[in-house]
Amino acid sequence: MADTRFASIVVMLKRFKTIKRGLEQLVISEEWEMYKEDDVVKGKEVKDKILNEDFWMNVDYIPSFTAPI
Repeated sequence: MADTRFASIVVMLKRFKTIKRGLEQLVISEEWEMYKEDDVVKGKEVKDKILNEDFWMNVDYIPSFTAPI
């Protein structure tokens, strides 16, 4: 079961890389400001994470050593 979970995480990270620009555009849009009103703290955390280059370096790193999967 752990193998399946690990593989799904790798797939998710690869997908994040694919949609990175869209996620960045989302969190800087006016619509995001309206959406995050439901939970301001979580909204800010998500925005900070998406705009953080260290986060994206980690997203790039993890799938890089699992390429044969």
